[in-house]
Amino acid sequence: MTVHPPEAHALTTTSARLTDVVSELRDFAITTFDVSVERLARHLPEGIEAEPFEVHGASCARISAVTFRNLDFHVGFAPFVRIDAPQTNFRAYVRVAGKPAVYFVGTSFGSISVAIPRFVWGLPWRRATHTIACSFDGDGQCARYGWSAASDFGEETLEATGTGEPAGALEGFADATATARILADPTIGFVTLRSGRVATYGVDHPPLVLERAQANAARFEWFERLDLIDVGQSPSSVLVTPRSRFIVRLPPKRIELAR
Repeated sequence: MTVHPPEAHALTTTSARLTDVVSELRDFAITTFDVSVERLARHLPEGIEAEPFEVHGASCARISAVTFRNLDFHVGFAPFVRIDAPQTNFRAYVRVAGKPAVYFVGTSFGSISVAIPRFVWGLPWRRATHTIACSFDGDGQCARYGWSAASDFGEETLEATGTGEPAGALEGFADATATARILADPTIGFVTLRSGRVATYGVDHPPLVLERAQANAARFEWFERLDLIDVGQSPSSVLVTPRSRFIVRLPPKRIELAR
């Protein structure tokens, strides 16, 4: 079976609709791990396949923990209600109908308002508590990235230092353009709702200007619980940026798997 991404989520405008979520993101990081294609496949709905990467002559899949602070998280129809809260998106890189996308395996959110995406939209989000200590200089270079969180998904820890090097072409990608298109700037996401149905939604944001960072400590227990990575496994890359602005095209649209 294959999935046909709905044309309704084609991202052709940067303006927000009344049902969209808009947020200024700060202290943004993408911490990526190489994983077994077979281990990831166990968590993907039929019709969604792991994106393959060639690393050191072997094929693997990739997953990321995307950590950031929402500075003014709000829904388009209620711009006067704004939430400041940290968030972690746990995602995998996949192919759907032959096109690259991301598949979300959970989100932790540092606000009681997690009830909205969890119960109104049916998304697999959980409440988290955070301790964050991040600093960027005037040129946007990361002096320190310190992230600690705890939720029903487990512990989250990231301690990293910027290198001053742009993301460029990471190992396993054809070039810098492919790195950005697949890892940094995916625009279509898929998720299994709490009801068990698969849904999709889109994302709009300017191209991310990312810096390579060196991880001094990195652990995301949720990936270990899912048996995607081993305890103590180091990330293949950490990319950071001080800020960006995102529009998330909600509500998620339920889809049928095409036979």
